[in-house]
Order: sequence, then C-alpha cells, then structure tokens
Amino acid sequence: MNTQNAGGNTPIEVVGPGSRADSLAAFAVEALKGQANDITLAELQFDKVKHAEQQVVAGINYRITAAMQPHGVMALTVFEQSWTNTLEISSATLTPSDVSFAAVNLVPDAHVALDSKAFEQFHAARLAAAQPAAAETADKAATPPQEKLGVVGWLKSKLRRRARA
Repeated sequence: MNTQNAGGNTPIEVVGPGSRADSLAAFAVEALKGQANDITLAELQFDKVKHAEQQVVAGINYRITAAMQPHGVMALTVFEQSWTNTLEISSATLTPSDVSFAAVNLVPDAHVALDSKAFEQFHAARLAAAQPAAAETADKAATPPQEKLGVVGWLKSKLRRRARA
C-alpha cells in the first residue's frame, strides 16, 4: 500500500510498463537526449525502471533509477506540480556502464523544463500499449482448470488464441 507522508520518501511499488514512474523516466530520457551533446547518451535507450520513490512537497518529487540499453543506469529526479502544469527534471546522472563508478551530470546548472501536456499524452499512449499485454496475461491465468489438462484442452486453448490473433 502506498501511503504518502509530507516530506518523506515513499517507495513506488508499481514501476512496470504503463506506470507513471515508467512514463516519467522514458519521457525525461528522451528530453535529455534531445538537449544533450553527449554521444554516450545518444547511443543509449531507456529500458525499464529499476526503483522509484516519491516525496510529497509542494507537488511530487519522483526519484527514479532507470536501466538503460545496451548498458548503464540513470538516476533521475523529476518534479511535478499538476495544478500549475509544472514538470521538470531537477537532476539526472548517468553512469554509462554497470561496472563504472564514473557518473555524468546531465543537468549541471538549472532544471530542465518538460511539457506537462505532452507528457500526459505520452503517458496515455504508454498506458494503452501496456494494457493489451496485461489483458493477455490475465486471459492465460483465467484459463479454466479443465482446459489445462490433456491434449484436447491444450488444442482448444491454442485454437482460441489463434482465432483472437
């Protein structure tokens, strides 16, 4: 259960595809890549959120650790104040390799402003893309027990899946 206490950090339990933390990290990475002249960053892609927590202040600070592809980790702090449409990257640090201790500060002087309305559209699209995968997993889990047994049940489920495709 996610309980929020003003000023304290609270772990975010749901960080998978379609989650707000996942969308914030992906959106922030793309914004940083658009601004940076760093070749290392240009070669990397957002992979997934490894860890996230939030802090309620005069808005919400999201602290997100994101895995990058093909390697590396990015630590992000994104501030959101929904009632003023404020969305900005407060800090971003890239560790280009899993075996390196060197870190590149991607927001050295000021915060990086993000378009909050564009983010909401981006998040809605990622959420919609994640829902069919979740529905397919739920369909597989909801297969009646009698169909899990025997060749006939296996064949029926295979034909049903093929008919949906």
